[in-house]
Amino acid sequence: SSSSSSSSSSSTLPRNRSDLRRLHTELRTGLLRLRSYTKEFDMHNFLQQPCNQVCGDCGDSPVAWASWNIGVTLCDQCAGCHRALGTHISKVKSLELDQWSSEEVQSLLCVGNDHIAQRYRIISEKNPDFLIGPETAFPVRRRYITSKYTDEPFDLEAAVAAASSAEQNSSKLRRGKKDDVEFLHKLRASGILKLILVQGMDLPAKDMNGFSDPYCVFRMGEQKLKSRIRKKTLNPVWKETFMLNLVSSADLLHVAVYDHDKIGKNAKMGEAQIAFVGEGHSVPEPGKDGLGVHVVSMDQLQECSDEEPVDLVLHLTRRGTLLIQLVFYSLES
Repeated sequence: SSSSSSSSSSSTLPRNRSDLRRLHTELRTGLLRLRSYTKEFDMHNFLQQPCNQVCGDCGDSPVAWASWNIGVTLCDQCAGCHRALGTHISKVKSLELDQWSSEEVQSLLCVGNDHIAQRYRIISEKNPDFLIGPETAFPVRRRYITSKYTDEPFDLEAAVAAASSAEQNSSKLRRGKKDDVEFLHKLRASGILKLILVQGMDLPAKDMNGFSDPYCVFRMGEQKLKSRIRKKTLNPVWKETFMLNLVSSADLLHVAVYDHDKIGKNAKMGEAQIAFVGEGHSVPEPGKDGLGVHVVSMDQLQECSDEEPVDLVLHLTRRGTLLIQLVFYSLES
């Protein structure tokens, strides 16, 4: 038995330089595979975090890109803005198509979207808390991102004026191009509506523990935005900001509050509607389900500002209220 064990052990040892090179190649290949698996595992865990599943600049999803040196995941539009900054500022790669080195992965993993808001802010005296959303017009988006990652000041009035100018000159764009159609779709707005979801009060309990896990969904036309989930509370505090394109004063903003459920279907806790009524428009009638309409006049929106927003208390259909604030940035300047 001792002779058999010695013979088997000797057979695994390299007998010459050729065997030694082969063993070295096998070890090196195995190490590379291990590093590749580790890299893929780390990237997978990073992208499973909810904060990294949305764009770190505008909050849109899904994300298909990332700036690995800044450490932020990006949607298609914001990735284009980052590429325009130049590789000396932002190094953008596809999460699906590009090859990533271990150094690039580690650089991305060391930051993440949670820390971006703390590291980078726009430079603006009038609108220091301004944020963009998934439907923000492209000229405003590009100026915002440029200011956020460089020392260039952000001028909201100049940005919306550029968006208005682009809309007026849209007929000069080449017809039939897919990118042009999508670009125009983002610009077709009479203004940008900034919605601040402040808090909810006295919401209904949906869980066995006497609480709920509420979140809000905002819909206007094809635009849809979702807030964060607040755990185990009937009086959630959000203080989240959203951006919507207000195409016309005939648009209705639908607000719904849901209770998040990990197992079953998310239960609706209540809803409300906001009508932006301009001159010559009538207030919509309440629906059969008792869903009333909260009216905000366009005159109110035109006169509000970041310092003096429109405060609105929404009474939900079933129980409870939402406190929101509205600020309007007109493109008709």
